[in-house]
Amino acid sequence: MDAVKLVGLHGFTGSRHDWEPVAAALNRPILGIDLVGHGDADAPLNDRAYAADAMVAAALDGIRGAAVPSIVVGYSMGGRVALRLALDHPEVVGGLVLIGANPGIDDPTARSERIARDRALAARIETRGIAWFCDHWESVPAIRTQQAIPDAVRLPMQARRRLNRPAGLAGALRGFGQGAVKPVWDRLESIWQPTLLLTGGTDQPYGEIAERMAARMPSAIHRVLDGAGHCAHLEATPAAAAAIADFVDAVSG
Repeated sequence: MDAVKLVGLHGFTGSRHDWEPVAAALNRPILGIDLVGHGDADAPLNDRAYAADAMVAAALDGIRGAAVPSIVVGYSMGGRVALRLALDHPEVVGGLVLIGANPGIDDPTARSERIARDRALAARIETRGIAWFCDHWESVPAIRTQQAIPDAVRLPMQARRRLNRPAGLAGALRGFGQGAVKPVWDRLESIWQPTLLLTGGTDQPYGEIAERMAARMPSAIHRVLDGAGHCAHLEATPAAAAAIADFVDAVSG
């Protein structure tokens, strides 16, 4: 397993440090990358800097710092980046672990509604600030299950969340939100790399999405982590690490 490189792409509001508990549980490094607008990455004022091609290009620069191809582990927003890396730059991706990921909203009405909600939230972030946003975000049902994360992990993660810049989070919502990105459901059949789809047992919407993905992807399996919600890798880190370790062992043969 040691010869395989792992690259971690965090979710919305996160940073590369979110992978440290998983790396510790695996007893192996994960190269975490700060996505545009997050962590130590730039937070441009131009929404175009957060579009899918820009997000993928920034992640690609970071991945090229590792031996490639790598297994790319992406959570939520990071999963959207990981999918597009596998589609557009398959030479750097030897495998995928997608945690609570969505290839995009394929219903036009639902997509338009999501775009409107994300733009409204982006505007509120810019006018009300990060402290307001974090209080709001942590009350959202899909995020509220993160209360199950041990304090030693959750409290530093929440503190890092409050260091985000309004321009970065607002730009990410407008440029790379679930509604803003073009769905890639019709391209999933071309992802040949082995893929592990992880979802939390209480995260039913993403469990259903993962089942749809597994039916289309030729080398994908779906595993459910009992008792975990959307942030399954931090809500059930030992189980997530065990699943990832088994997957990496199988991929590395």
